[in-house]
Amino acid sequence: MGVPSQPYTTVLQILKKSSNESSALIVTTEFLYKLWVQPILANQRDYLLLSLLDFITTERNRGVILDKLIYHIS
Repeated sequence: MGVPSQPYTTVLQILKKSSNESSALIVTTEFLYKLWVQPILANQRDYLLLSLLDFITTERNRGVILDKLIYHIS
């Protein structure tokens, strides 16, 4: 499928390194909603979702982040 391009990759880098956990979860939750309602192919959506999850859990406690994300989404 290829590598995500700008400005998506810039946002991923910011979420990975520059933002605090709470901010990263808020941005991620909003992005997931907007991504879900877009008319794109399922494999493209999955690719963007998985790359986002990889970046927000890097150098953070993966289980804690995912639990908090599930809470935010619900």
